[in-house]
Amino acid sequence: MTRPLARLAVQGRLVRLSMVGVAGRRFWLLPLAPMLWPALLKFFSVIGEGGAPAPGAVAGWVLGLPTGALAVALGCRIVGGEVDQRTLEVVYTVPGGARRVWLARFAAASLLALGGELAAALVAHLTLVDIRPLDLVSCWIGSLFLLAVGLLAGAVFRGVITAALAAVPVLALSLFMGGTVRFAPFFSAAALAGRFDPADVLVWTFQSRVGFLLLTALLVAMAVARAENREAMLRG
Repeated sequence: MTRPLARLAVQGRLVRLSMVGVAGRRFWLLPLAPMLWPALLKFFSVIGEGGAPAPGAVAGWVLGLPTGALAVALGCRIVGGEVDQRTLEVVYTVPGGARRVWLARFAAASLLALGGELAAALVAHLTLVDIRPLDLVSCWIGSLFLLAVGLLAGAVFRGVITAALAAVPVLALSLFMGGTVRFAPFFSAAALAGRFDPADVLVWTFQSRVGFLLLTALLVAMAVARAENREAMLRG
């Protein structure tokens, strides 16, 4: 019984250190930032500058924009932050290899993004619009995809700013595609409700979400493989 608890404590400490490495010592404040967006939307609706968002826009416009922006920012910092701080060589000396560091930081960043999504969903649900479980799932998977995009961009362009310049257009395109396109990161079943057979919509939702999970895994593998190339990462 002691050994599993000890392992759990070690993993918890690793996740915490990874969160500090990605988001700084006050990482616990970062997930609170996305809740400002639905609060701002509510303010605009109160002053008459906009109404309640449609159900199909919840996963993308309401939750996806702030959570996706947070995911991109965190993803770009996983590898790009180490390059900018000139501490990349230290990562390659970590026992177990740099791969362990990158994957731990990706997991930590995904938890921070999840916390941001839940915070935004809470504010939106209390003040703006009903939040469905499928909206949370769709936003979460779309944010994981954008997190992986940021991770890959940071590994390829070797810097936070240049990585952000490459990843932000992907975020903008994801939001522009909305929730009606099946191959969109923030595809929403609610956007197609009443227009197609519910069974077909459920199948499309499953295919879309599983597809993006597989694509996310591929991007993470590509990013880790790139970051593992010590000569290419330290060149220049």
